[in-house]
Amino acid sequence: LASLQQPNATPLGLAIQMTSQLCEVLQCTAMQIFLQQLGFEAWDAGYYLAPAVASCCLLPSLILEWPHIIANHEVGILYEQAPLLMLSGMIGIIVNFSSTFVIKYSSSLL
Repeated sequence: LASLQQPNATPLGLAIQMTSQLCEVLQCTAMQIFLQQLGFEAWDAGYYLAPAVASCCLLPSLILEWPHIIANHEVGILYEQAPLLMLSGMIGIIVNFSSTFVIKYSSSLL
C-alpha cells in the first residue's frame, strides 16, 4: 500500500521489495533455529552471519549502483558522505544485535 503513493513504483521495484520481505522472513526463521534450537549465542550469530549478510547487501549494490556512480562521476560523494555512512553502519549493527538478542530470548514469531 505504501508504494501506491510513490510516483516511481515499478514492477521491478515491487518484485525486489517482495523478495526482500520473503528473505527477511527466512532470515528471522533461520536465526531463531540457529539461536534457540542449536544453542548458539547472539555474538556467534553476528560472527558467522555478518559476512554472508554483508556480501548479500554489497553485491547487488555494486551491480545496480556502481555503474551509475561511475558514469555520472559521483565517486566523490562516497568520500564526502563517509561519516554518515559509517554512522549508518554502526546503527545497523546495533539494530541487528538488538534483534538477535530479542530472537534469542523470546521468539521471532511474536
